[in-house]
Amino acid sequence: MLSAGTRLGPYEILGPLGAGGMGEVYRARDSRLAREVAVKVLPPHLGESPEVRARFEREARAISGLNHPNICTLHDVGHQDGVDYLVMELVEGESLADRLHRGALPAAEILRIGTQIAGALDLAHQSGVIHRDLKPGNIMLTKSGAKLLDFGLARATEARPVGGSFTGLTGLTGLTGLPTAPQPLTAEGTIVGTFQYMAPEQLEGKEADARSDLWSLGATLYEMATGRRAFDGSTQASLISAIMRDAPRPITELQPLAPAALDRVVRQCLAKDPNERWQTAGDLRRELEWIASASSQSGLLAVPAARARMGRRSLWLPWLVAAGALAVAAAGLWRGIARRTADPHLHVVLTHEAGGIISSEPSSCAISPDGRRVAYVVQDSTSSKLWVRDLSEPIPRKVSEISPVLDVFWSPDGRFLGFGTSGEDARLWKVPAAGGTPVSICDVKWPRGATWGKNADIVFAAAAEGPLDRVSASGGEVSPVTALDGTRHETGHRMPCFLPDGEHFLFAALPLQGRGWDIFTGSLRSKQVKKLLTAGSGVTFAEPGYLIFVRDAKLVAQRFDAARLELSGDPVPIGDPPAPGTVDAARIATTSRDGRLVVLRNAQVETRVQWVNRAGEPTGGVPLPAGRYPQVVAAPDGSSVLAVRISSAVMSDIWQADPARGTTTRIASTGSAFGNPAWSPDGTTFAYNATQESGERIYLGRVGAASQAQAIATPEAQFQSPSGFTPDGKTLIIAVASPATQFDLWAVPLDGRGAPVALARTPAMEIGGVVSPDGRWLAFTSNETGQFEIYVQPYPGPGAKVRISTDAGFAAQWTRGGNELLYERPEPSGGSVISVAVETSPAFRAGTSHLLFHRAGLQAFSVTSDGEHILISAEAGTTVPPSLSLTLDWTEQLKDR
Repeated sequence: MLSAGTRLGPYEILGPLGAGGMGEVYRARDSRLAREVAVKVLPPHLGESPEVRARFEREARAISGLNHPNICTLHDVGHQDGVDYLVMELVEGESLADRLHRGALPAAEILRIGTQIAGALDLAHQSGVIHRDLKPGNIMLTKSGAKLLDFGLARATEARPVGGSFTGLTGLTGLTGLPTAPQPLTAEGTIVGTFQYMAPEQLEGKEADARSDLWSLGATLYEMATGRRAFDGSTQASLISAIMRDAPRPITELQPLAPAALDRVVRQCLAKDPNERWQTAGDLRRELEWIASASSQSGLLAVPAARARMGRRSLWLPWLVAAGALAVAAAGLWRGIARRTADPHLHVVLTHEAGGIISSEPSSCAISPDGRRVAYVVQDSTSSKLWVRDLSEPIPRKVSEISPVLDVFWSPDGRFLGFGTSGEDARLWKVPAAGGTPVSICDVKWPRGATWGKNADIVFAAAAEGPLDRVSASGGEVSPVTALDGTRHETGHRMPCFLPDGEHFLFAALPLQGRGWDIFTGSLRSKQVKKLLTAGSGVTFAEPGYLIFVRDAKLVAQRFDAARLELSGDPVPIGDPPAPGTVDAARIATTSRDGRLVVLRNAQVETRVQWVNRAGEPTGGVPLPAGRYPQVVAAPDGSSVLAVRISSAVMSDIWQADPARGTTTRIASTGSAFGNPAWSPDGTTFAYNATQESGERIYLGRVGAASQAQAIATPEAQFQSPSGFTPDGKTLIIAVASPATQFDLWAVPLDGRGAPVALARTPAMEIGGVVSPDGRWLAFTSNETGQFEIYVQPYPGPGAKVRISTDAGFAAQWTRGGNELLYERPEPSGGSVISVAVETSPAFRAGTSHLLFHRAGLQAFSVTSDGEHILISAEAGTTVPPSLSLTLDWTEQLKDR
């Protein structure tokens, strides 16, 4: 090791830059020209043979004549006191090998770097110089572009000359190289790094020529595109065997957004026979330039005229489409389809097949600020957990085991993911996007949206009702940043979205106003707000200055000046929104800074409502108009049916059907996505909820006189819904949302002579309460364990509760005089109806559960009081799991409008 101040000729050593198996590199000062240079001190064995030293000097002189912006210039070669050294241009930057430690590169960077290195090779080859050791460790990424290092000088083979030539495994004829950096290390049972990029003819001991360099560049391009080496092995022998015989997996299988034409170019670089490869680096350079400029000269793709207006970052996008469609995911775990459309922008549909399905809630997915990763929630029968899909990787990663996850949001720098959980341990969390241990930020009740500002502030909705709160991303004190407006009967603020200044944010106010939610801007510095518009969803801010929201069943974008907090122009349709979900005012879309947009696709298939027996076999239909019915309720004797039909994201209607007479009547419009109807024991009265200006109210109607339904007195709350009557019909059991305790169960006297009484009120969510026929027991659903399960407790209490379900359950219903409970067990493909025999006297006892039937696409079920006839609503077509729609340049469609 040379110390600072040591002189080699006119070069004064300033300090070390790196060291490896083939020498040490130092920063030095050229005293003659007053410039800094890099000095590489070569191993002593290089000068052991006069013949080798003479050849080394001849090649050094030849290489010093290579004048190219992407070749590291060799200034000088010297020998002093037994030390051989090279003097090179001092290149500041990061090696490509170090960059690849962070994963694959974007396509635009691959094409830019590949073109530059191919151009450098072209000049060198025309000058008669072969690199012989091209690999990521010998490519430096600088501000001015890529630089090819150690050109022809990186390795002096350790094999000794025999008969004037080099022999041994490498068989190299010249000064080929090992990297200066020591990675990958040569050790027992590991791979020599150079082998990864060596052409088959080099491994066979044949002469290396220009086409050998093109093989090495192909292997390097492959690694840049996929983040993994083209050839690998656990031993040197297996690695060499792979290079000699195997073909690497297609780039387009491993990298969803890689240009298809790049795959073809790399495959030709990696042809085993040198005659089948690109024959010159110039040809390869021109091919890469052609892809980067989206030229259509090859006839592979006719590029839409609108593409000519795209910025550099989008030039590679047309190559995603070849022969009309391109498989975008790999290994059968993540699949996507890129297809040409009439629009000038490109869509990629992404689905998850690594177990479970993508959550159907729009706020449960988000694209990273740099557009390279998509975070989303995956649900199975027992949990909902956070996953991340890096668009340069073939397989998504689960980043947290915490469940259930509701909302997902990114930190502004993309280093962290934030998410909310519900249940007994409801909190806001953050976790490194690359994986790690989640950290609790603060407690919540039932998170309904969050956003992370550039100054480490998080604004979030902690519950279904109440104002927005603020907390530091590192945790600490929680304080409100908005205040509910009583004059507008506001009950909640939710789905916030920070604006670029990190101070102002957007949010939606509840309850529903007509057919939408009022959208406001708020500020961290003041509780003063400004109304912007009324929308059919929450609102997302998108660069370079738009708001994205739902209006009239379309996803639209409208110009927005974030500095002045003003809208301009008219909303422009940009696509279809997700099908109606269960979260009011949901955030529908998320965008990245580079113009990528992600929207949940959960297309709702129509459902068929029908009667089945206890084995799930159809026994009769129900006369209802075509549509989607997420809720159905049979009258106790089966003579009548109530069914909720979704008509829009913010509206549903309740229909009454008489199966015997074949008649159907629309009896109510709920003003929300669900009406939660419930029958009285005698089948003459029904209850349901509907949204009004002050929030949801519960109404009682009578068969034949539904238009005269009357609101009943209930606890004040934004959200409330009926779930069942007591056996005498005098009391209604309802679920009421609470900012402090999520949802609670209450008993509401219908004669007006008593106040509502809380039946189940814990930090967990209690819903779906139904009283046994003998009036002694209350069955209900709770998520106190982190997933929904069925419980029974004394009615009206007090007393301990008994857990009935063993592997998730909801929608409990009493049958057979109270001797049986039926409930639904949710499953990714639909649901199963489960039966449990019970005893209610003298004490409550539950038997073993058993399956009655499973139904794909099951949406809801209801059972008659005798337990013999079951009403179901199930998807009538093929069940399509939710997916994510990725638009690669969504603003392109706005340019002509």
